[in-house]
Amino acid sequence: QTLFLWGLPGWSQYILVAICMGLAAFKYKLPLTLRSCFYPLLGEYTWGWIGDVIDGFGIVTTIAGVCTSLGLGILQIVSVLTRLGIVD
Repeated sequence: QTLFLWGLPGWSQYILVAICMGLAAFKYKLPLTLRSCFYPLLGEYTWGWIGDVIDGFGIVTTIAGVCTSLGLGILQIVSVLTRLGIVD
């Protein structure tokens, strides 16, 4: 068992967003933003404040994911350095 083997359930969220963005860009000629995925559901409301909230949520979750990955990476690096006796 490894940390990086998620299988289909772990990657399905990325696949879903990629398919939505690809279809919105190809079929409706929309930009590749998260709000474009909701255009078939919300229509023109997508370009108002609701779309801004959706894009803001996407930005915040992306930043949180990057910070989490960096934090876990730092913990692993410190653990290895402690084992090697470089850091106390």
